[in-house]
Amino acid sequence: MFITKKKHTKILKEMTELYAERHSKLTQELKEARDLKTILEKMSGITFNGQNVFYDLSSSMNISFSDEVAQYVDDLFGGKVIKQEANKAIIITKEGEVKTGLTKEKVDKGYKYKLIRE
Repeated sequence: MFITKKKHTKILKEMTELYAERHSKLTQELKEARDLKTILEKMSGITFNGQNVFYDLSSSMNISFSDEVAQYVDDLFGGKVIKQEANKAIIITKEGEVKTGLTKEKVDKGYKYKLIRE
């Protein structure tokens, strides 16, 4: 099957317009993605951990959230813990130094805090 030069030119023009439109859209999306990356890099309180993303904006930007908003804070034993679900923890070293913080570990039976003696 043969096509005429007029038909070929028409198809070529349509394809060129279609690809120019797609190129323009993809260029805009790339610009928006780069802008978002720049914003995220400036917010030092963001931690990427595998599939999870932790936002600790309150410490990096001095923003205070109400208790209804789930906030991630540092776990006393390493990692992150949701502040609203965390338990109080106390660590007492042999030298008598005391550290307090929050942890995701279970509290001791009959107590409202987790006590660790080192």
